[in-house]
Amino acid sequence: DLSVAGVLEGHLAEVRSVAVDEKHIATGDSRGGIRIWKTRTLELEGRGPLPTEHGGKVFGLALSGDVLISGAADKMAKVWSISDRACKATLTEHSHYVFCVDLTDAFMATASHDKTVRVWPDAASLPPKGGKSLYTLVHPDLVVAIEMERDVLATACEDRMVRTFNLTDGQRTRELRGHDGLVVSVAICGSV
Repeated sequence: DLSVAGVLEGHLAEVRSVAVDEKHIATGDSRGGIRIWKTRTLELEGRGPLPTEHGGKVFGLALSGDVLISGAADKMAKVWSISDRACKATLTEHSHYVFCVDLTDAFMATASHDKTVRVWPDAASLPPKGGKSLYTLVHPDLVVAIEMERDVLATACEDRMVRTFNLTDGQRTRELRGHDGLVVSVAICGSV
């Protein structure tokens, strides 16, 4: 039997994104608000939401340890320190919504409705103004989902294809064709 473990309340607008790791649950809303919850107790981390840094809907969130990355309708991605409750860097190279984000120990990735995925160095290597992306992966249509694991980046594009790339050099390694409709999510598990 499945049952409700708890309810996370407090957003002032509709929740648009959720990310979970072993310590935290992050939620983002359509007014740019981001809240961090403790995974074990479901209590709000800190005293309310993070400072509002986004000027639009928060479409994507990713967590790893003390780092949170958020992507929003304001064409920016923000890199946060959860413990400091502060934005540490702003990534500004996209020209349209930043729809999804992901991070590993070595890289961060942001995907946008500008038909690109940008790969960035790890959060600790970024200057406060965000620096420059390592490289850009151009797609033929909107990129709506990404996932990274080890040295692989997978993307889902509105052209109905999934692509994989080598994170070290940005080279495309596969194109998975055959879907009749849009692919709206991707996941990597080991070598699958």
